[in-house]
Amino acid sequence: MVPEGSRIITIPRTDDCPPAFPGFLRHAPPTDGRARVLVLGAALFATVAIASAFNPAFATWANASELLSSCAPVLIVAAGATFVVLAGEIDVSVGSLYGALAALLGLLTSPAHAGWPAWAAVAVTIAAGAACGACNGLLVAYARLPSIIATLGTLSILRGVTELVMAGRWITDLPEPVRRLGTGVWLGITVSGWTALLAIVLAALVGARTRFGRRVRAVGDHPEAARLARIDTRLVTFATFTLSGIAAAAAALVTVPRLPVVEAGLGVGLELTVIAAIVVGGVSIRGGVGSLLGVALAAILLGMVRSVLVFMKLGPQAAYWEGAIQGAAILVAVLADRSRESRAAAHRPPPAQAGAAPAAPTLLALLALGTMGAWWAAPEFLVPGTQATLLPQVAEIALLAAPVLLVALAGGIDLSVGAAMALAGVAAGLAYESGVGPLAALACALTVGAGCGAVNGLCVVRGRVDPLVCTLATMALFRGLAVGLSGGRPMSGFPDWWTNLGRATLVGAPVVLLPALLGLAAAWAFLRFSSGGIHARAAGYNETAARYCGIAVDRLRLAAYVASGLAAGLASCVFIARRSTAKADVGLGIELDVITALVLGGVSLSGGRGGVAGVALGVVLLHELRQFIAWKWYHDELIQVVVGGVLICGVLAGQWLSPLRRPAHDRSPS
Repeated sequence: MVPEGSRIITIPRTDDCPPAFPGFLRHAPPTDGRARVLVLGAALFATVAIASAFNPAFATWANASELLSSCAPVLIVAAGATFVVLAGEIDVSVGSLYGALAALLGLLTSPAHAGWPAWAAVAVTIAAGAACGACNGLLVAYARLPSIIATLGTLSILRGVTELVMAGRWITDLPEPVRRLGTGVWLGITVSGWTALLAIVLAALVGARTRFGRRVRAVGDHPEAARLARIDTRLVTFATFTLSGIAAAAAALVTVPRLPVVEAGLGVGLELTVIAAIVVGGVSIRGGVGSLLGVALAAILLGMVRSVLVFMKLGPQAAYWEGAIQGAAILVAVLADRSRESRAAAHRPPPAQAGAAPAAPTLLALLALGTMGAWWAAPEFLVPGTQATLLPQVAEIALLAAPVLLVALAGGIDLSVGAAMALAGVAAGLAYESGVGPLAALACALTVGAGCGAVNGLCVVRGRVDPLVCTLATMALFRGLAVGLSGGRPMSGFPDWWTNLGRATLVGAPVVLLPALLGLAAAWAFLRFSSGGIHARAAGYNETAARYCGIAVDRLRLAAYVASGLAAGLASCVFIARRSTAKADVGLGIELDVITALVLGGVSLSGGRGGVAGVALGVVLLHELRQFIAWKWYHDELIQVVVGGVLICGVLAGQWLSPLRRPAHDRSPS
């Protein structure tokens, strides 16, 4: 028996095949996921039948055409992003790229702005999409950044640049030639609908019938075996990201002209819907396995959620549950595939240790240089009174950093902390409105937060779901539940003693910082003095070796996720103390800040490496950077650009300076 996680390299026979193109690539048909396609087809038929029973208008050709047009952005973007996932990587920047390209198209063609002819704007938009995708490909394939880090960074940069360029403007005067790109109709189907169908068909043919498609699957299935088969794995990875960028450009060209207005918020959340369609469609997040037809069916099925809720006449509040339904669908899909994922993992190499960013000494030097620069640019920023005023704003990030560090050390990742924080805050608000006391409401927030962490932990350790996919799914699920339960409304009216804590001090330090300081101290003591800290690092370094040594890896990871959820619940209470309100959009984007602080602090997202001192310095450095930009230039949008750039540059510095460099052929999206 070979233990799970062992490295197995099987070189297939290449008899009667050219050496440059081995037989297993030329003859072996890719896995097509027929079972998943049948299941999704049956689910789609059942959904249409149920909705039509409530409202016969749902099954009309006009509604089907409109549904296809509304799903077009997801279908087209997913057609390109699927190749990235098949290659064993992930691209979470597609939503921000779609929004940036939409803004570019509007600014170039609007008579009130550049006023370019349609053909020139189309060419520039496609070139820009390809260039942005190529940048992601360069960072992942050649600079050897983990794809989740590279694309999280570009997500933040693209979103910030878009908001800076648009500056709150709305574009409503797209010329008629541009409008026809999305609103033209042929045989009752819009141009955007035809483009979506064409994109899926072409992607399916390329994936199943071309040398490139088979090489993408080979790289995703086993990168080292593909490299030994003389495949340029880096070039294949680079090409998949470039293709993803082109698909985002095509989606912007044929779907944005259908919209009444072009604004900076387009594409927000699109990346999650695309990943949901890819995963629910049967594509393995580890790469190598999947069907484009399954992705198309999943995209349509997920896109029907809002329409079904409307046609079933469940009331305007029903649309608030769309995110929760999508998140639950991802979890159900990946849990159904857990046995296949476990078997596939046994035949793929374990992730190598990624070089982390420089730790405490380098961070201290950067902090000193930044302090001197801030003193030169704005001396009043470093006045003790100013710093004391700004210090409470770091409370939530610092509180979440310690448990997320433990998750990362054990080989996991948690992208749902912000959504768990929102759900816990909404639970506290609803509990208090129902008449329970404030202490009971606080306990409710902590319980809900811990429950969110337990859901993540159980899915990862028992369901064997990839941590990245799991926490992306629960991010949608928890945020959707928060929106659905609260109806999108903020909740206030909390007792004065609770909200006054946001301004109270103890021995000169803000009271809201005490939970974070205690959490960091507890994490330091756990890692420094307990055997559990050593076991967590061992599990992150090599899970198989840790299990052979008798370490309870599953128990450690479950405890780390529960601690992360508990901290999210406590962070929601801290937010209520500072802002006197609880709402469903609390913590939006805070996961990026937490991950950036960890990476700056020298934490390897592959597991095993990192410490509390570096993370604390990373939190301080990120906080000071954010606050200085807001103080000096009054631009929240610029903060997003800088945070994304710092995240990418921090990991690049770690890759260049760390002696533990990752091989180019051995990458993992998580």
